[in-house]
Amino acid sequence: MNQNQLFVLEIKEQLKKLTYNLEKKELLEKAVKELKTRGLSSNEIKELFKIVELKEQDNSLMVSNNARYLELLEEILNR
Repeated sequence: MNQNQLFVLEIKEQLKKLTYNLEKKELLEKAVKELKTRGLSSNEIKELFKIVELKEQDNSLMVSNNARYLELLEEILNR
């Protein structure tokens, strides 16, 4: 796994611990800013989150949570 994939895994672990959408959105905004600083495009960031999501699809709860994270990510990237 490369550093960006590990970074996204870390972010997703933190997201699981948060309960409010505002906190999740703020964390995702910081993550997007960091990944863009590393030179990644919006499409690369989306793909990175999707790749990590596929590795986590062990149970339906994680999948549905990932879908919500991806919706927030999409909203942040489309601003």
